[in-house]
Amino acid sequence: MTSPEAPSAPQHSIRQLDQPGDLAWVLLAHKVFSDSFEDGRTYERLVAHAIEGYADGEEREREGAWIAELDGRRVGSIFCMAGEDGEAALLRLLIVTPDARRRGIGRALVDTGIDFARRRNASRVEVWSAREFTAAAGFLQSAGFSLLSQELDPRFERDVVGQRWARPLEAFSTR
Repeated sequence: MTSPEAPSAPQHSIRQLDQPGDLAWVLLAHKVFSDSFEDGRTYERLVAHAIEGYADGEEREREGAWIAELDGRRVGSIFCMAGEDGEAALLRLLIVTPDARRRGIGRALVDTGIDFARRRNASRVEVWSAREFTAAAGFLQSAGFSLLSQELDPRFERDVVGQRWARPLEAFSTR
């Protein structure tokens, strides 16, 4: 007698953000965060501005973006953008949909962004988050980031404490 096979766990993959609908998906996926703010339109505009900056392609050699898929559907994203000082790479628009969390997808996205930044000779990687996102803080710490600063973010109409996290690249390996 044979035993029934256990159902296989859904498989995730990371691919370049390069298909029609990817940019729109990123904007819509971030609605979960914009709903966290009293003034969600400000956050939505910030996300749209970041997407537009990437889509313009002015820094294409120093920037990349990826989509995570789980069984063929989009469930996450991350962008690696050039920092203003020429030394840092900025990880932006990291998101994993609630139904796909706790499967290693967020870590795989961050590792992808860090590997890209390392190949582009960035000395460190930085991430912005809001203090309200306590789960993000724990995740960033577990990924080797340290809190650099936190202050009221003037881009929002109500009090939002923005946090700047960083991780030096030469001190860590993602694998």
